[in-house]
Amino acid sequence: MNENEKKDGVLHCDSCGAVYTEDYEFCPECGAKLVKPPTADDTGNVEAAPDETSTPDEASASPADEKKKGGLSKKVWAVIGAIALAAIIVIVVLANIMTERPLVLNSGEEIDIYVGDKKGITIEGEGLEKNDYQMTLWSTDNEKVLKVNNGEIEAFYDSSSFNAIDEDAGSDEATDVCSCTTYVRASIEKGIRKWGGSAKVNISIEPVELKDGKIIKKPADSQDSYLEVTSMDDYDTYIYLKSKTKESNDMSFTIKRGSTTRVDVPMDEYEMYWAVGTTWYGSEFLFGPGTEYQKSAEDWDFREYSWSFKMNVQDGNVGSEYLDEDEFPEL
Repeated sequence: MNENEKKDGVLHCDSCGAVYTEDYEFCPECGAKLVKPPTADDTGNVEAAPDETSTPDEASASPADEKKKGGLSKKVWAVIGAIALAAIIVIVVLANIMTERPLVLNSGEEIDIYVGDKKGITIEGEGLEKNDYQMTLWSTDNEKVLKVNNGEIEAFYDSSSFNAIDEDAGSDEATDVCSCTTYVRASIEKGIRKWGGSAKVNISIEPVELKDGKIIKKPADSQDSYLEVTSMDDYDTYIYLKSKTKESNDMSFTIKRGSTTRVDVPMDEYEMYWAVGTTWYGSEFLFGPGTEYQKSAEDWDFREYSWSFKMNVQDGNVGSEYLDEDEFPEL
C-alpha cells in the first residue's frame, strides 16, 4: 500500500505501523514522511491529496495538456524531416536535369574561313543520340558576315564589320587587316533537357596578287585613245572610268604602287574614279575596309585627246573629292 492507511479512524505509518493522528507530518516513531489520507468533499466524493513533488498545474493537467506542453511528437518531426529531404532531392535532380549541358562545336577549335567560302561544322554532346542532332537550332552573332544552315557556315563581306586597323601595331601604324571575328551557336532541346555551345569564327579575305595594268572591266567599243597613269609610291591603285554616254564603255584597271601604266581607252567622255590601298583583295572587295575612294573633279574627254595623269601631285591641275564606299561604281 502506497499511502498510510486509516483503520478504525486511526492512522498507521506505512513504514513501521506506528499510530499517529492527522496533525503529524512525519511518523513520531520512524520519522518517515506521512501522506495524509483522501478527504471527502460536501458531495461525498473523495479528493486525492496532491503530490507534494508536483505543482498544482501539473497535478491537474490532462493527457491532452501534457501533449501540448511537450510540443510536436518525435513521429511528427520524423515525417516533416522526410518531406524536407524528399523536397531537397527533387530540387537537386531537377536542377541537374534543367542545367544546360555543353555542346562541343568543331572539336572545340576556332574556325578560320575566307569570305565566299563554306564550311561544315561538327557537333558533339554527351547523352545525345544521332537522331537528336537533327533538332539542332543554329544562329550567328553577325548575320551580315556569317550565315549558317544545317551546320554549314558561309562567310560574307561587310565593310562596317571588318577591321581595317592592326591594333597590335598601335594607333599610329594603321594597316589593312581585312578580318572579322564572330560566333556561331547551336542549341538542342530534348524534353526538359537542354544542350548549348558556340565556336569562334575568324573571317578574312584572301589577298590577291595585284597586276600592273590589268583590265578588270573591259569596254565594248574599240580603244583608239589612251590614258597613262603614274601611281603613288606607297599605295596601289584601282581606276574606274565611267562613260557619260554609253554604260557598255565603262572600264577599270589596276596600277601597282610607284609605277606608270598606259591603257587604251574608247573615244568617249568619262568620269574618273579611283581607289587606293596597300593590300588587294580583288575587284569585289578592292583594298578591303581600309580602301580610300576618290573622284576627279573634272570630266575626261577622250574623243579628241589622250591623257597623262600623275597621282598625288601637290599643286597639280586636277582636283578631286573623297567619296563614301557606296558612291564608288560597282562592276
